[in-house]
Amino acid sequence: MQIVLWLLPLVVFGLAAYLGLGKLGEMPQHAVHDRPKGRIPDGPVDEAFLAEARIPVAAHGYDRGQVDGVLRRIADGEGVEPGAVLFDVVRRGYDMQVVDDLLDRPQPAAPGAEERLFRPDSPPAWSDKE
Repeated sequence: MQIVLWLLPLVVFGLAAYLGLGKLGEMPQHAVHDRPKGRIPDGPVDEAFLAEARIPVAAHGYDRGQVDGVLRRIADGEGVEPGAVLFDVVRRGYDMQVVDDLLDRPQPAAPGAEERLFRPDSPPAWSDKE
């Protein structure tokens, strides 16, 4: 009986060392994301994008109405600074990471924006030349 009491801790420590070496299975090399992915089309946020997009919902995320309003403004051509937009965090809101990635995408130009661009063939406004 005494031999069993001395061998049992040795066996337990041996198994612990064997587990510590990772011989009985390891964690995956890359993290597994189990969140819903939604359907996020490629390209800028425009009317076609809004028709196809299905932004995933998280347990806690950005307010859906606020995000939908900002995405609608972007699709309509209004420029929105990504850092200037703040959303309320609510239960069952849009996934924050996905929305932040959408705001970082190129935005369509506002109507008439081409007219305001600098044209190299025209003289600067402070010049006397016409």
